[in-house]
Amino acid sequence: KLQKAEKISEREDILRVQKDRIMKKVNSQLPDLEKKIQHSKQLHSEYLKLHNLAVKAQMKADKAKQQDWRLQHKMAADRKELDEIRREIEGYKRQYNRLSQ
Repeated sequence: KLQKAEKISEREDILRVQKDRIMKKVNSQLPDLEKKIQHSKQLHSEYLKLHNLAVKAQMKADKAKQQDWRLQHKMAADRKELDEIRREIEGYKRQYNRLSQ
């Protein structure tokens, strides 16, 4: 029984030493990991800002495109109306020329 207790005690000591070694290793890596986490958070924050700016820019571009499309259609309608007025004026000129001869 005494030998068994000694073996258990030795095994306990070995495990405690292994645990201490592992804890030291983990604790020594923590500052670097915390720096990496902080840097990752900053990068993510910057990404979100850039993403939001890109979304806003795309919305502005879409709005400008839509306004341009409306303007093009309005110009086409105005051009059509102007052509109709020109034809009407030409008709009046011809009618005036016929009447004045």
